[in-house]
Amino acid sequence: MDAERAAAGVSRVKAVVNEVQVRVLSPDERADEEIARDAVNALESTSSVPKDKIKLTVDKGTITLQGTVAWQFERTAAEDAVKPLPGVKGVSNLIEIRPSFLAA
Repeated sequence: MDAERAAAGVSRVKAVVNEVQVRVLSPDERADEEIARDAVNALESTSSVPKDKIKLTVDKGTITLQGTVAWQFERTAAEDAVKPLPGVKGVSNLIEIRPSFLAA
């Protein structure tokens, strides 16, 4: 590999460990970056999900939702928005419900 040869050619480099892995995604798999982009778009286009209240991460096709909302229907709407996206293997909904009359 070119990167391996280039690293080995640097002075004072005594060893190079090559841990590059090439993995071909099956037709029903998608890259986490693509899933994250689509999930953010889905949340932003769902009117019952408060804007800028939900953050998400994607790891191997599993979406983790975090944040705080005032109502259960908002929490459910966020999960329902991302669950059917292509490539999603699961959703971990960690969104907390904190009614606005309790916030202060």
